[in-house]
Formats: sequence, structure tokens, C-alpha cells
Amino acid sequence: MSASARRESRAEEDSARVARVQRTLAHASATFMGAPGVVSVGLGLAPDGREAIVIGLAAQPVDAARRLPEEFEGLPVLAEEVGEYSAE
Repeated sequence: MSASARRESRAEEDSARVARVQRTLAHASATFMGAPGVVSVGLGLAPDGREAIVIGLAAQPVDAARRLPEEFEGLPVLAEEVGEYSAE
């Protein structure tokens, strides 16, 4: 396989991965945003460098973090205390 063909193949793989992560993030937002204490859902990096779903919590109550799965559609789920948001 030529270098050009390898680059094209890699670009297609990257594009497919990005599309999958975007779909997973949209589904995670729809799933978790209504949960008690959840104020945001976003994308971040897990300690191992993989993409992760980051759930922002108003506070870090143990019960809220326990309700979250360890993974969601193949991506790790991380809980992070971010506090309350308000429009000013």
C-alpha cells in the first residue's frame, strides 16, 4: 500500500471514529442531562488518554456518582464536580 493510500485510509478511520464519538456524546447528553445533580455532559480524556464522557455534577454527592455507569457505549464515564451554572 502506498503512503498516500495509507494516509487516506487513516483519515477515513479517524473520520469514522470522530463520528462515532459525536453520536455517543449526543446520546450521553440526552441520557444524563435529566438526572439529579447533572449540570453538564461533555467530552474529555480519561487518564489512559482515551476519549471519555465527562459528567459535570453540581456537587460530588456519593449517590450521584454511584448512579453513573463506568462506561457508556464503549467510552469511559468520568464524574467531575463543576458546581451550579447560572445565567447572569
